[in-house]
Amino acid sequence: MKIEKSRLGSFFLFIGLVLWVIFFVTDQVNHPSYGYFFVGAVALFLGGYLWWRNQKPAPESARFRSMRRMRQKRAERREKKKKKKEEQQAGQQ
Repeated sequence: MKIEKSRLGSFFLFIGLVLWVIFFVTDQVNHPSYGYFFVGAVALFLGGYLWWRNQKPAPESARFRSMRRMRQKRAERREKKKKKKEEQQAGQQ
């Protein structure tokens, strides 16, 4: 059974947050347990690292499809125009 790293990261984020809540509760009763704070901080850091590093990119949206096509065509026309201008300048020399 293969576990995705982003899911494992989410688990560590959750555990880190729970440990920090426990630390803040113990701090309110004037008997703080700093072990919960430090272990929670490590779990949050590790979980954030695993979750952030292995997130899959979002699929491309079709929302602005026509705008992307227009930009791409404009860029292609500019490239053709630039090449044509360079060829003309090279031919003149």
